[in-house]
Amino acid sequence: MPLIPSQPKKIREAVTVKLDKTTIDQLKLYAEFIDSTQEYVVNEALALTFKKDKDYQEWVGKRQKGAAMGRLLESVEKLV
Repeated sequence: MPLIPSQPKKIREAVTVKLDKTTIDQLKLYAEFIDSTQEYVVNEALALTFKKDKDYQEWVGKRQKGAAMGRLLESVEKLV
């Protein structure tokens, strides 16, 4: 067994967005600042936002509970 695990393989999809010119300029500078790609900066910035936003996490949790309840009700209806 290796001491260092393999790098996780992530499913990646392309997304096209339009940003303000000032945001694009800052993105380019920040990517250069951390010696990384713009794609990496955007991905990490969004991941950080999703992780830190407590209201968003609460909202997602409620959606997931609602979806789970819907699936449960569908299963019960099939039994009846």
